[in-house]
Amino acid sequence: MPESTVEKLNNRNSWDHRKAVNGTGAGLGVSLCKDLLQRVGGKIYFENNSNVGTIVFISFPIHTIRIYDQNPAFELHS
Repeated sequence: MPESTVEKLNNRNSWDHRKAVNGTGAGLGVSLCKDLLQRVGGKIYFENNSNVGTIVFISFPIHTIRIYDQNPAFELHS
C-alpha cells in the first residue's frame, strides 16, 4: 500500500468511504472496522513496511465486569 494511502488511513479526518482508498475498493471495509472499533473504545492504525507490506494494528479496551448473584444456589461458610 502506498505511504500516501497509509497516511490517509491514519488521519481520521480524511476517511471517506465514498471515495476509493486504494483504487480497487471503496474503503467500506476499513470504514466499517474503524466505526465498530470506535464504538467499543478501540483503535485502528496502519504502518507501511516495505519488507513485509502494510501492517494493520487494532486495539480493544479491557474492562473488568463484576457479577453479583442475588440468589446464590449455595453459600460457603467458614
